[in-house]
Amino acid sequence: MKALIQKLNINLELIFFLLLIYGLSFSIFIKELNFLFFDFFDFKIIYVYRSLIFLLSIIIFYKMEKKFNIWVFFIFFINILFIINVFYGDLISFKIGSWNYFAELNYFFEEQTENNILYSQKNKFIMINLLNITLPLFVLSFMKTIGIEIIKFKIASKILCEIFTVCLFILIF
Repeated sequence: MKALIQKLNINLELIFFLLLIYGLSFSIFIKELNFLFFDFFDFKIIYVYRSLIFLLSIIIFYKMEKKFNIWVFFIFFINILFIINVFYGDLISFKIGSWNYFAELNYFFEEQTENNILYSQKNKFIMINLLNITLPLFVLSFMKTIGIEIIKFKIASKILCEIFTVCLFILIF
């Protein structure tokens, strides 16, 4: 157990970046498998993914050497402006109605669900933005150095992509 914890501590940043880059794809894939084979029970894989991002962001923030990175902070600041604009900005008006737009894309909904689909999930979108984008950007904006080796990252990325590709082909065929 000690060896596993020590290995995780050494590769914590590598796991963090792999989770940020590939985690959403894998969690969506696993969620689809969940609905295909266990449609009677939802395992809430997306929540596990978001919780892992939150947990790893907090752990890395407290373990890393901190130095303010102005360029990543600008991206973080733009994201914060986006979130503020969602709450306090003007409403965007479109020339085409949402029903006409969805009909052109061959999506059809009941008219009563329009508000639920398009407008009432603002808090959900903000929470997703905070956990998936803002928190990792905040952590990256204070990272002094990124302690991952590119070779390890490339090898792990190649292995993950091969696993994902094989699983996807098995699911398709």
